Amino acid sequence: TNLSPNSNKDDLGSIFMSAGDINSIMMNRDVAIIDFATEKGAKKAVHDLNRVEFDGRTLTVTKAN
Repeated sequence: TNLSPNSNKDDLGSIFMSAGDINSIMMNRDVAIIDFATEKGAKKAVHDLNRVEFDGRTLTVTKAN
């Protein structure tokens, strides 16, 4: 959460693919849902990218229920 209005899927994908292969990205306002190919990738994204600055904002990265 906390995406900038200027954020787009390509830029978001480029930062999150550092955690693992991505199946899809869905964006809605300041929230994105990123479907990783593996659970390991999802966990790595939460660990590595939570509280990282992206597009001038600090991301909040959590695992969806």
